[in-house]
Amino acid sequence: MSDEIVYPEQITAEMLKGLYDSAFMDARIDDAGDLRVKDGYWCFVLPPKQGTSIRLQALFAASEAATRQQRLEFANRVNDEITTVRACVNSAGGFTFDYYIPVDGGVTAKSIVLATKFFLRVLAGALRECGAEGIVM
Repeated sequence: MSDEIVYPEQITAEMLKGLYDSAFMDARIDDAGDLRVKDGYWCFVLPPKQGTSIRLQALFAASEAATRQQRLEFANRVNDEITTVRACVNSAGGFTFDYYIPVDGGVTAKSIVLATKFFLRVLAGALRECGAEGIVM
């Protein structure tokens, strides 16, 4: 991990995997070419296509016993109590949590790794503190 500046046009799944590998994080590129990183929980790391940020995204299934109302209330609690991570009930009825790392103008490699660790740590806290029991699988 270095203080080297990385620009949006340099950021690819392969480049990011190298950053996470150097930080001793479990990073894998799946058959679809998507980068997944694990530090407690798994998240997708989506490089900027034409945008100015890296999207971190974690997906979770919902308990079949959880009603749509309970799912929405849980997502709202996360959004109310954990302001740095966004939560929503996705089209499959599960949960999407995401966080964006701005890269416009350049960002250090170290900042990308630290922001990813931050997201995964906050995600763990959200699941623990916002009443996920019986709702999130």
